[in-house]
This record gives sequence, structure tokens and C-alpha cells, in this order.
Amino acid sequence: QIKLMKDNNLDFTYSSYNLIDEDNKDLGKFVVPCKITYKKLLKSNSIGCLTAIYDTKKIGKLYMPDILKRQDYGLWLKILNKIDSTEGIIEPLAVYRIRKVSVSSNKLKTASDQWKVYRKIEKLSLVKSLYYFVNYIYNGIKKYR
Repeated sequence: QIKLMKDNNLDFTYSSYNLIDEDNKDLGKFVVPCKITYKKLLKSNSIGCLTAIYDTKKIGKLYMPDILKRQDYGLWLKILNKIDSTEGIIEPLAVYRIRKVSVSSNKLKTASDQWKVYRKIEKLSLVKSLYYFVNYIYNGIKKYR
């Protein structure tokens, strides 16, 4: 990823990743979008923490927000607030294990945490929060179909 970052002058990047279950069964792959902007990321978090990397010399040292869940997402939003956009690597560079019981397995709780990011971390208006939340729900349904 470092070579790609240097070759393409990227300050922040991420990649697709393979998915496996608790028994190491192949579940396919999560393919990331080629390009992400702040507004696009508000609609759906397609950056996996296991593949994200950013250049602290160019962007500065940023920290995850002090919240119980969605900290990585909060950091990606902070980064994309500082830069116009970023590009991802389509080739899977990691493996992510999906567990039946995990922090993100309860989709209603995850949706509630998403709403908190919009209102408390990003401080979006009620109207903007509703707009992005509807998009988040729509994209989530498409993603897990």
C-alpha cells in the first residue's frame, strides 16, 4: 500500500478484503469503491479498519473520536474532511473473519451508533443526518442482501 500511496500521491488509502467465517469458510470478498469522498463516506462506510493507512506527515496525526463504537469510521471522516478524496485498492490485501456474535452483528445497535456519529461527532443538522442515515440504511440493505 505504501508504494501505491507514493506512486499515486495518496495521503490516505484502503483496500478490498476477503471474507471468511468462524470455520475459515470462504464467504467471498468485500470490494471497495475506487474513489471515496467525505460525502460518499457519510452514506456508507466502505473502509475496513484492517486495510486503512494514512500519511501522518502529510495529513498530521489524527485520533479516533472518544466513542464506544464507530471510532474508525469517525477517523476516516476526519481525514476526508482534510483532503478532497482518496482512492482504494481493488485487490484484496487482507482477510476479515465474520463472527456470528460481534460488536457489529446487532444491526439496530449499529444503526443507532451511526446516528450518533452524524449528530454528535460530525455535528450534522437534523435534515442532513436524516438524508445520510436513509442512504446508510439503503446501502446497508444492498450490502447484506
